[in-house]
Amino acid sequence: MFLQSGLLRWAAAVFAALGLLLVVVNAVFNGFNQKFQEEVAQRQQMITNRVELQRIGEVLVHSLSVTASSTHDAQLIALMTKHGLPAPSSAPAPAPTGRGR
Repeated sequence: MFLQSGLLRWAAAVFAALGLLLVVVNAVFNGFNQKFQEEVAQRQQMITNRVELQRIGEVLVHSLSVTASSTHDAQLIALMTKHGLPAPSSAPAPAPTGRGR
């Protein structure tokens, strides 16, 4: 009888310790999971911002092209061409008049 009650106490203590260990492991995994979810959310935000910034960039390039085309600004057209942006028109721009640029 004594052997059985002693064995039951040890078994209960082992199972209690195992349960406590599992709680600690679960808490650690939960912390890692939360950290990874925050990283994924940050990356998703970067992707969302990149799409919005790309649209803003397209609008800026278009407005630069319209400005360069309407003012026939040779320096602006040269700057756009230097940086790989599309030229406002295929016709060559006239020489700049003395506007102080």
